[in-house]
Order: sequence, then structure tokens, then C-alpha cells
Amino acid sequence: MPSQSEKAARFAALHDRDCFVLPNVWDFASAGMLIDEGYDVIATSSAGVAFAQGFPDGEFIGRDRMIDFAGRLAKRFDVPITVDLEAGYGSAPDDAQRFGPPLALGLSDVTLKIVSPARRPCLIVTWLLPVLPQG
Repeated sequence: MPSQSEKAARFAALHDRDCFVLPNVWDFASAGMLIDEGYDVIATSSAGVAFAQGFPDGEFIGRDRMIDFAGRLAKRFDVPITVDLEAGYGSAPDDAQRFGPPLALGLSDVTLKIVSPARRPCLIVTWLLPVLPQG
């Protein structure tokens, strides 16, 4: 199984291509099927993951449950995983709160939706998580 650093480097290298497909998954079966089809990276679908676990979309699943699910995907599969953390699950989470758990779980990327005061997405921002030194 590749390390988080290796997965993050592979994900970063995909951005050097003209384009690449980032398929969204909602459970382990959908992830496995897409990886078997040859995709180089997979992303969580915030709505799909929430619906598959019995929650409506819009951060009702909770930050910890979403990060836990994505972390389990990262441990199970050898491709880079990017997690959709909706609007960050809070009014003003700091960088450590936002990125520490996903990085520790082996994820390669975090996507946040910047929302208007009415909680409507108005901008989507993605951060490549750093490649950690080996050791």
C-alpha cells in the first residue's frame, strides 16, 4: 500500500496533465468498481456519502463521520482519495482543525465550498494536502 506521501505526490502529478477525471463515490462498492475500471484517483461525493448513510445533504452527516469514511477509503484503496468537506462543518474552522485529521488519515486532497450567508455555495476551493517526508 502506498504511503500518504506517495498518494499525495501521485495526485499532485495528475494536475500536470491536460485534464483528468475525478469520479465521485459514496461507498466502498462504488469506490472498488471505479478503481477496477482504472481510475487513478477517487473523490467522495458529500451528498452521495450522506445519502448512503441515511442523512440529507448539507453537512448533516457531520464532519467526523465524513472524515472517518474518507479515511477508511484511504486505508482500503491504493489510489489517492480526495474528500469533499462541504463548507467545513463550522463557521470558521482553523487550518489545523480543517486539515489535520484528513492528512493523518492518508487523504490527498480536501475540497471546501465557500458559502454565502444563506448557506448557498458560491465558490469551490480545493487544497492539495502536503507531501509528508518519509520516516
